[in-house]
Amino acid sequence: MKRATQHAARKRNAASEKGHDRWVVRVCASAVAALAILNAAAPVRAQCDGVWTKRMPAASPSARSNHQLAYDSARGVTVLFGGGFGDSTSGMNNETWEWNGTSWSQWSPATSPSPRTFFGMAYDIARGVTVLFGGYDDATNAPSGQTWEWDGTNWSQKSPVPAPSARFGHAMAYDSTRNVTVLFGGYDGVNTLAETWEWDGTSWVQRTPGMSPSPRTGLAMAYDGVRGATVLFGGNLNAETWEWNGTTWTQKFPSTSPAARLFLAMAYDSGSGATVLFGGTTGSGLVVDTWKWDGTNWFQQSTTTAPTGRYYHAMAYDINRSAVVLFGGVSNDTGVATNTNETWEWSVPTFQISLQPAAQIVGVGQAAILSVTATGPGPFSYQWRLNGNPLADGDGISGSATDTLIINPASTANNGFYGCQVNTLTCQTILSDFVELTIDPCKAVGTTGDADGNGILDSCETPTCGACGAGMATMMPMLLVGMIGLRRTRTVFRK
Repeated sequence: MKRATQHAARKRNAASEKGHDRWVVRVCASAVAALAILNAAAPVRAQCDGVWTKRMPAASPSARSNHQLAYDSARGVTVLFGGGFGDSTSGMNNETWEWNGTSWSQWSPATSPSPRTFFGMAYDIARGVTVLFGGYDDATNAPSGQTWEWDGTNWSQKSPVPAPSARFGHAMAYDSTRNVTVLFGGYDGVNTLAETWEWDGTSWVQRTPGMSPSPRTGLAMAYDGVRGATVLFGGNLNAETWEWNGTTWTQKFPSTSPAARLFLAMAYDSGSGATVLFGGTTGSGLVVDTWKWDGTNWFQQSTTTAPTGRYYHAMAYDINRSAVVLFGGVSNDTGVATNTNETWEWSVPTFQISLQPAAQIVGVGQAAILSVTATGPGPFSYQWRLNGNPLADGDGISGSATDTLIINPASTANNGFYGCQVNTLTCQTILSDFVELTIDPCKAVGTTGDADGNGILDSCETPTCGACGAGMATMMPMLLVGMIGLRRTRTVFRK
């Protein structure tokens, strides 16, 4: 009898669970379309306008301009070489310095390029060397056509044939997808150039695309590693934006753009996925604006603190510390154009959702609580959404504009997918995960309406018959009497 009772109970529970599962499946199926849309929402990180911070190292290179920077990612240092007006007795210098994010250190290599300005420099990631080409050579008082490489200990001169003609005022950037250093433009002492060259560590190769930027000097270039394009801006007082993919130059036509300028500086910020531009001269004055290029448009950055307007400065991106390093340049913050030895860093703070809301199932009449935690530069504002639509307080809903949404009491009308839109004053909007909230009408709240204590309301379970479960013991005597009567009937019939 006990075995029969347990078996009947299992059958009853199984039937109840099947009915409950069918209800849940119906709810989930009705939300599949909404889930597919919401899963395509924005990522959980957002980029803000960057922040300039002035560094105050104990020692620093002397004030200079027309130098160059390149970031050595293998050794985690920003390399500085050369520049003009390093001190009161020398027009140019050939010093090699390195910045580790805290301090500047000067090197004394056995061999070194001669003092120079207006050269190009880029770091070759594949070979672990900083490449330098050309410039205005103090030793010859003329443009240079030399190729040099710095390995972190010494400079070594290369003698490739062919090579770009001697020039200065050009720009260089390293294409990490094709492992070549790209060079464009410059001035050879007679003509302004529009040549495109590439250096692979052994040979210089001139590229001859069908279309190209016009001849120019004073331009800036940086390589966008995400989109596989070398970005070029400005030079010769124009506001053109071009990109080189290794085969063709393509001019871009953004809806907003920095003003025409030359002698600016640029670096690609891989952390924010954008090329950062600062400063330069418009020909009539120095500019102090900061811009970011995302491959489609230029965006001017809102900054409360920044370097003073300057040109002839240099920038490089420190990928290990997620910071653009700027050094030197000519500034007129005192009313007189003078070289500076300031070190600045540009970093882009990010905010993110560090704690996502969690999916949950609650019963009718219970409270549902969904929370989200955002970290980064605040203050934050919040907007909870149901199936993509903004929520407002009322009808049992509170906290729709806070980090914690409360639905109390919950009803089946509250079923759906919930997520939170988080904003800051200066950053983009990001969305949390959208998670399912299920209000189960069969979920018991405590023991009320749940006589067997299985967590499912009795009203949702399959009705029991008199001979099922606990009713079996009551019906057993009646069944026995019936069976005896049936047997007697059969005996009489046989007679």
